[in-house]
Amino acid sequence: MSSVELCLSDRQQQAHYDTISADYEAHYSDEWSLEYRRRFIYEPMFAGLDLSGMKILDAMCGSGQTTEYLLARGADVKVKDTFYQASAMTWALNGKHVEVVRLLLEKSTDDVEDILMEGTNESNLELVKLALDSGALKPQSLTVALAASEGNEKNAAILEMLKKAGAQPPLAIDAATLQSYAGKYKGDPGPEFTITTKDGKLFATGFGRQNLALMPLDKTTFRPLAFGGVTLTFNLEAGKVSGMAFKQGQNTTQMKRIEVQP
Repeated sequence: MSSVELCLSDRQQQAHYDTISADYEAHYSDEWSLEYRRRFIYEPMFAGLDLSGMKILDAMCGSGQTTEYLLARGADVKVKDTFYQASAMTWALNGKHVEVVRLLLEKSTDDVEDILMEGTNESNLELVKLALDSGALKPQSLTVALAASEGNEKNAAILEMLKKAGAQPPLAIDAATLQSYAGKYKGDPGPEFTITTKDGKLFATGFGRQNLALMPLDKTTFRPLAFGGVTLTFNLEAGKVSGMAFKQGQNTTQMKRIEVQP
């Protein structure tokens, strides 16, 4: 089967599932179905095993029935698979399974910013409320969500929720300073990014060819609005921008400015 046929097959399966998902969920999650899986699947499968603290990959966790059982047994379902680098929380957010997200958040607040940003990007009030009610969000996370919501009519209610939670607008950077950062930057070895400005904001192209809006953390350091764990810090020499430091997780790549944007 060709890659095109596989792609079409995946889309057809997804479209079919979308049409039956409500009925499927109703029959999969009723009292007797849950009891059946507990007695005849989960308990025989895990008989004699102490799941407390055991790392278990609950991939494609659906509506979370198995996740709930594993958490009740003390398992750690935060582990990520080696292909997608995704955890049970990743799949729960992708599938908009709010109850699974709630269960996982009750066990750990490590992914609370991901929940907030998924809720913000998808205009999902339930997810945003879950994140805010956790009390575990940092001020920077609130600012990022506020900046991402501005200008989105669907997020009017979310904007109000964020403001009530104490979200502050991002640092204002003057247009001349933003323009001074525009240009192409390249690591040796490493990635290549193009920095541009539009409507008083900075954008970066190079993350999977997406044009990502950046938010200032201070006058020289920015992060993508869409996700965390990445910062871009512009280096100045004698008052001129010479390059930038691209930090992803614990790794930092120094990038030289190879072209200035007019």
